[in-house]
Amino acid sequence: MVEFEYDQKNTLYVRIDRKRKFLGTIFLRALGLRSDEEILKTFYTVDRLHIADGKLYWAVSGDVHANTHLVGAKPAHAVLHKGEEIAHSGRKITPNALKALRAAAIDRVEVESAELDGALTAADVVDLATGEVVVEANVELTADRLHRCSPAAHRASRSSSRSATT
Repeated sequence: MVEFEYDQKNTLYVRIDRKRKFLGTIFLRALGLRSDEEILKTFYTVDRLHIADGKLYWAVSGDVHANTHLVGAKPAHAVLHKGEEIAHSGRKITPNALKALRAAAIDRVEVESAELDGALTAADVVDLATGEVVVEANVELTADRLHRCSPAAHRASRSSSRSATT
């Protein structure tokens, strides 16, 4: 018999045949889930975000069967397609609006950072130019961490770190 339990710190533990308890991640890795990212993607819906020109964009998956947290999020600006407003600014995106976004082949929607309150990162965020891990996997995505993900913030931090070391 396999039993799962949480402790006071909300850590998942496993007991097999009511014997010694051990971390749930050890059990999941023994079942074939190799990385934290794999574990998170198995049990949670993972959405992709993009940061461009200081703006935050939520990716719209073209797969109609893919789960997303975009339903219920509020776009920063109205989303227009051929002059028709698909999603209204400041109003929650409905399942019908999501269907219309997919039909119009819109691949991303600009959102405010407040829409990500309580969100966690599913994978490490890496600066491709330097290889530096900017934000680790499985941490809360705060405004400060979002700012560190911005390409402009990377250029500023690299230039300031160079000037500090020279």
